[in-house]
Amino acid sequence: MCLSCGESIPYLVGSLVVPYGQQGVVLGGEGKKDTQIIGGILPSARVNRSGIILFFGDAGDGPYLVSRQALAAFTTGRLTSPDRRGDIAEGMWRLYQDRLRWLNRFGGDQTN
Repeated sequence: MCLSCGESIPYLVGSLVVPYGQQGVVLGGEGKKDTQIIGGILPSARVNRSGIILFFGDAGDGPYLVSRQALAAFTTGRLTSPDRRGDIAEGMWRLYQDRLRWLNRFGGDQTN
């Protein structure tokens, strides 16, 4: 696992991202139907010791694995945070809202 990223990994899981190839297309306002969520980051035994990011989508009938990518190859230009749900599936939006509540509760002072 990338030791320099170790503290950031819990904050990446649950983040909304635009699909690969749309880097730099941060969604303003409402989300799009093809918006994905980072569902997990797994350790890898590869030589570069990078983790594997799992990206999930939801076509309305539950989340499914869309793609995976090495953590070292991930660019933050894919991260997005729309104000309103728009076309994003309700279940995925609910997970994202739960993540925001967690960040508000635990993202500040970790001594509580």
